[in-house]
Amino acid sequence: MDTSDWAKNLVERKKKELVKDDKLDVQLDKKWDEVCQAAQKAVAEVNQEMGQEYIRFSQDANADKFSLKVEEVDNVVCLDRANRAIRGSRDKTYRLMLVGETPVWKYDPVDYTSEQIARDEVQRAFEG
Repeated sequence: MDTSDWAKNLVERKKKELVKDDKLDVQLDKKWDEVCQAAQKAVAEVNQEMGQEYIRFSQDANADKFSLKVEEVDNVVCLDRANRAIRGSRDKTYRLMLVGETPVWKYDPVDYTSEQIARDEVQRAFEG
């Protein structure tokens, strides 16, 4: 392989990576909104079963984080845009990846749906 072939291959790999990154960026807000909505729903379900507001859901004004507060413990879940990831309240990090053409949250090696992440975080808050 001569130098020009090497450079072409190198550039082609980088272009594919950038296209993949663009696709993930387009999906990030939508997938984050799904997690937030699922967390709100899960909190409502738990509170209804408890017969009281046991967990309080609140979302930051800029929408890049939400809180699941139980008594005085504030369990904060944040969107890390730069890394296309969610940092859970107990430092569990879910990364948005493309599997084929489908955006999927991953906590290696497991795939998570937005609802599974929300339930996982609500359960962690609930159990303390």
